[in-house]
Amino acid sequence: MIEHASLKGVFPFRLGTTSYIIPDDILPNIRYLADRVDDVQLILFESDTVSNFPTPEVIRELAALGEDHDLTYTVHFPLDVFLGARDDSVRAASVDMCRRVMDLCRPLSPQTFALHFAGDDPDDRGMQPSQDMPGWLGALHDSLGCLIAEVDSPRNICVETLSYPFALIENVVLSHDAGVCLDIGHLIRWGHNVDSHLERYADRMHLMHIHGILEGDDHKSLQHLSPKVLDAALASMSVQDGVYRVMIVEVFGKADFDASMTCLQNWK
Repeated sequence: MIEHASLKGVFPFRLGTTSYIIPDDILPNIRYLADRVDDVQLILFESDTVSNFPTPEVIRELAALGEDHDLTYTVHFPLDVFLGARDDSVRAASVDMCRRVMDLCRPLSPQTFALHFAGDDPDDRGMQPSQDMPGWLGALHDSLGCLIAEVDSPRNICVETLSYPFALIENVVLSHDAGVCLDIGHLIRWGHNVDSHLERYADRMHLMHIHGILEGDDHKSLQHLSPKVLDAALASMSVQDGVYRVMIVEVFGKADFDASMTCLQNWK
């Protein structure tokens, strides 16, 4: 596939993608993407056996690349955090994990952090995230309050739309004045109305994830997204209202990245 021209600085929002486009570690990916996009979403994870958390030395190099190339960073908190756990030790460990990520990435001055409110069973993609909704929501409220205290603005933390209706957690998000990460691919895959979400959360939509769906699998190139939906998403992100916005093309491979950039190049 022929690589697209750079779309850096083309849109009235910051256009980005993930830190896993070429099959390599984070730093080579950032070098590859630095002149192609405005922002890179750092996908971080850690378990008992494996971690991709950057070392302080790598963080310093990422910061230098950002300064040299007008590149900003969005940070995706690890997926295996359970902020709604009713077990206080599990919830505290999850909050501490997120705090570690924020401390590690502070030299990069990220404007947005993407956060999942995972259900009791992270592998469940159903419409109800917990069998004990009051307990789950109460734990989420406490956890989010702890994380909000660590950032300059509550809207720096953007809670992402997942499989269940976002209305279930809306009160938790609004009570802390947190941001919203509209994941367009998730909305479509799970049958939620895109237009109503774009309208309802426009003022706090600092972050958007966008990707196509192919045969039931998401995180595919934008060529597998309806042009009508792409038009609506881009129009919403392009509103000039002083809100800092980042659109992340949330794909994980060079072919999907290049095809997505071609779609966006044709749109502009």
